[in-house]
Amino acid sequence: MLTFLKIVLAVILVIVAILVIAFLLFKRWITRVGERQSNAYELIDRKYQQPARVRLRRTQASCTSKEFDDKWSQCARLGFIRLADFDDSFGGLELLRAGGHSTLPLSLVLTDSAEEEVHFAMFFITQDLCLEAVSDGPEPAIRSKRLTWSVDPSLALEDAIAKLRTKIEGVECQKPDIRLIRNGYEQAYATRMDHWLQRPPTLDEFQALASTPKHDEEAVRTAHELAVGLWQDQVRDAVIDRYRRSSQMDATSWERIVDDIDVVYGHLSGEDITNMLGYDDTCERIVGQLSEQGLAGIDLYDAAASRLPPEYRRVQLGEVRLPLRSVLYIPDEDASEQAAPVGAYLYSGQADTGETVHGSIVASNAGDAKQQLARLGVKDQSLLGSPEFGGDENMPLDPDIAAYVAKAMYQSTGRAMLSALAMNWLIWAPPALLICWSLVEGKPYGWGDYAGFAYGIAAALLLVGLIAPATLYTQLQSARVHGRRAGARRFVSLLEHWPINGIPKTQLHVERCKILAEEGKLAEAEALLDQRRGEMSHQEYLSAQIQIFGEGGDFERMIAVTRTLVAEYPGGETAPIELALALARYTDEIEESVQILHSISRLELPEIAIIGYDFALGVTALKRGDNEKALGFLSRATKAAEQFKSLPLMTAMVAEMSGYAALAYRQLGQTEKADDLWASVEPLLRRHRSCQPILDAYAAACG
Repeated sequence: MLTFLKIVLAVILVIVAILVIAFLLFKRWITRVGERQSNAYELIDRKYQQPARVRLRRTQASCTSKEFDDKWSQCARLGFIRLADFDDSFGGLELLRAGGHSTLPLSLVLTDSAEEEVHFAMFFITQDLCLEAVSDGPEPAIRSKRLTWSVDPSLALEDAIAKLRTKIEGVECQKPDIRLIRNGYEQAYATRMDHWLQRPPTLDEFQALASTPKHDEEAVRTAHELAVGLWQDQVRDAVIDRYRRSSQMDATSWERIVDDIDVVYGHLSGEDITNMLGYDDTCERIVGQLSEQGLAGIDLYDAAASRLPPEYRRVQLGEVRLPLRSVLYIPDEDASEQAAPVGAYLYSGQADTGETVHGSIVASNAGDAKQQLARLGVKDQSLLGSPEFGGDENMPLDPDIAAYVAKAMYQSTGRAMLSALAMNWLIWAPPALLICWSLVEGKPYGWGDYAGFAYGIAAALLLVGLIAPATLYTQLQSARVHGRRAGARRFVSLLEHWPINGIPKTQLHVERCKILAEEGKLAEAEALLDQRRGEMSHQEYLSAQIQIFGEGGDFERMIAVTRTLVAEYPGGETAPIELALALARYTDEIEESVQILHSISRLELPEIAIIGYDFALGVTALKRGDNEKALGFLSRATKAAEQFKSLPLMTAMVAEMSGYAALAYRQLGQTEKADDLWASVEPLLRRHRSCQPILDAYAAACG
């Protein structure tokens, strides 16, 4: 028992020692961070910490410094009369005393703050509202059409009066009063700050200020980053002030939007714009890919904001030219109803180097995706998927994963598994090497060998857990296509209980419903679907209904729900094509199908949608009696579909397109060719209720 207590005490002492060491290390780190920040702040000029505007309000000076009192006494002796004391509502100035000269049209402002010495500014304002001032600091000085503000730190009050006296001779000036001085000083301050804010702080400026060893490269970089942040805050305040003064917006409306305004200008980085729009993976990816295309500043923000999900869209409020051209944006309250879909499109193409590239790109639609890829230098583009409205749950943003998924769409199941193994080599390669080493060394195995074997088994289980769901899902689709519904159920059950599974539970639930619909149990399938309705979005629910009604052979309800989907979610790419294809396959409303297809730009569709587009054109041409034209469209669609050989559902679509091609051949009188083609696909078509129309049509053509 004593030994056990000693062990417990030793463990406690070790834990206490670790905690003490961790605390000391953390304290040291905090101290270093504080020193680094302090060293950085020494390099930052106070002008970066000044407010972009001053708002003067009357106050009663209760306590003033001796320096301030001495300076004002000197002003009084030179003929200035105290008119009012002000403070700054933005906190830049603690005290500002306004005075007017007893005999000259000169105004005086004496300022005091905790961080600066007492400074004066002496000026006159002409009848046409031009202001000329001399001051002993601080900067910035400026010379413009209506404002001249000279700064000389060594300037004495007497010399300032003498300078301005010579300039007011023969000039009609306004008599100083409280209102004139306050408005003149505020506007002059704003103009001076706007002039200075036109140029952001540069790293070279801070490197030139580094004069001691403590101002190392890290301190200089930190100082520059802090100064840029302060400068951006000043620019934002200045722009919003200018817009507020020029707008006709009432105070209530302004207060409602002011906290949601984004101020965008040319010097903002991609990171700044990402933080403005909302820092998440989708936003970061959109800004990143647009930056690669050469967009920056306002153009980058505009392009990124228009591609965000509808609830995050922005709309322009207005534009301001000073201190630098800036555009103001506020949330777009109408975007949720009017905005186009956005999501990640998988793509394949050829880079400038000739190398085949795969990945994903976030875009508002397929046409936008293709334009962005062209700007990125990707040629021979193929868009391999169309995202869901308002999201991209099944379309990966990560470039490596997107590239793997895109490649897998072109590969057989075996090659896709080999690609998955290559992608996850860090999981299986180390234990494989350890096991090979142990086997080469031979028996007797030690504890290290057995640990390696255990490591290998664990890695194998993890690898199977990661790779198997995609393979099982492919087998599920294959079983459904070939009518093996008992096997399809087993695959669904296995996937539902798989521990590491990226396939949404609702998607597997819909697969169960489709299996029931294929068996003719449509009412049971509908009831089962409604059990998970609360877990789906409305669009997902409508899409699931379309699939179930199609598999169950209820084409009238399938078309009705498809019409609802198109009406409630305008701007989608696949739903209109699905409607046109359904009308062509299951009704005689050919003209409506053609009209829908003509309203869609084929060039702006992803490749899988193009297959459905050409399929629909082929069926409409066939029903119009133009068999040659129908064969052309069906041949083009079949050839495009062959590239997606890893997708079992594409096998069913190709079989159905071949069935329509066989019908066209028979109607052209090429009976032998038609029967050979029909014989190759008819067994598969008979397994699907959705193919009953082509089965009936071919039987009728055969007489």
